[in-house]
Amino acid sequence: MMPAEKVPVYNRIDIGIFLLFLELCLEQEQAPYRRTFYPDAGSGEVVAVYHILCPAQEGTAQADARPSV
Repeated sequence: MMPAEKVPVYNRIDIGIFLLFLELCLEQEQAPYRRTFYPDAGSGEVVAVYHILCPAQEGTAQADARPSV
């Protein structure tokens, strides 16, 4: 059993791996998407927001469809 204080650390690692695979799949399929980072002032962490665009929306997207770092 995992110690309770380690759960948040491992959850972050799991989410990071999931997001890596999400981006790899989107890139492989050449699916247009936009990633934006927002700082969470309360916790000091960073929140990532993904917008996966359908082909009809690709031309109307205000920002570049490729990820922004």
